[in-house]
Amino acid sequence: HKYHGLLAVGSHTPVDLDFKLEKLKEARENKIPTLGICLGMQMMVIEYARNILRLQLANSTEVDPKSKYQVIHKLNKLRVGIKPVIWNNIKTMESHWHNYWFNNYYKDRYMEDWDMSFSGGILEVMRLKGHPHFLGIQFHAEYQSSKEKPHPILVEFVEQCKSFNADGLHR
Repeated sequence: HKYHGLLAVGSHTPVDLDFKLEKLKEARENKIPTLGICLGMQMMVIEYARNILRLQLANSTEVDPKSKYQVIHKLNKLRVGIKPVIWNNIKTMESHWHNYWFNNYYKDRYMEDWDMSFSGGILEVMRLKGHPHFLGIQFHAEYQSSKEKPHPILVEFVEQCKSFNADGLHR
């Protein structure tokens, strides 16, 4: 309760997506530290498509298979296991468990405002430029984290939350 930030995580049964999209919009607009993991990152993609790219019907095929703007697509098969990820010129091996991915058809529309990292054509990491901490990751940093050795992305998120107070000011 001492820190202010938004952690958007996935689930195997997406629920309350409109509520989550609204909270992501608030976090983006108010520069609240945000970390989206798996479905959380995918929701960041959808929120941005709807509110910045003006694709109001943007969605994931998981939620709406007939969506006019499918910014998130279903993979041909479950992507699971330890896979390489390069972010900030550092290669790490990260844990994956997902069926959906960013639709690269929209890549150019995101690249102006986002730093993005892809592995084998799949978006792994995205950070909104000009925001103190609005980061989405497709992999599960929490799977390779422990109290003794927390994942660097989780540490960075907590540090950003510590530096942000409830009045919307960075310390």
